[in-house]
Amino acid sequence: MRSLLFIGLAAILTSCSPPKSEAVNIDAALRNIYFWDGKEVTVVGWLGLCSGLNCGLYPTQKDALTVVQMDSNSDEWSKAVERGLGVGFVGGFDEKAAPLQFHRVKIRGRLNDDCRLFWQNTCYDRVDDIIPISIEPA
Repeated sequence: MRSLLFIGLAAILTSCSPPKSEAVNIDAALRNIYFWDGKEVTVVGWLGLCSGLNCGLYPTQKDALTVVQMDSNSDEWSKAVERGLGVGFVGGFDEKAAPLQFHRVKIRGRLNDDCRLFWQNTCYDRVDDIIPISIEPA
């Protein structure tokens, strides 16, 4: 009986740990952002416009383009933003990201749930759902 309890507890705890070497998609990162808060992960997605107060990683290229091209008051724009992961500002990151905009990339970074908390479900300007460490083509 004890061993079953231990195995069950171990399974729960390991499910809260981000994968060490494999990349996850945006949906998995968003689904686990509270459990993986402060942990390093690699996330794969489509990089949107990345400069100034905007930088996002999206599940599709269409979402990345929608956020840039559409009116921010439209439902389609809002849904695309909600499906995305905000990429925080770190000195030199935007310059590295510039040639990869609107391409599929892997971003290694530290997840941050501050803008996803139930009492503060939105942040403005440069949302930092992931604080980037590195970026490379996927």
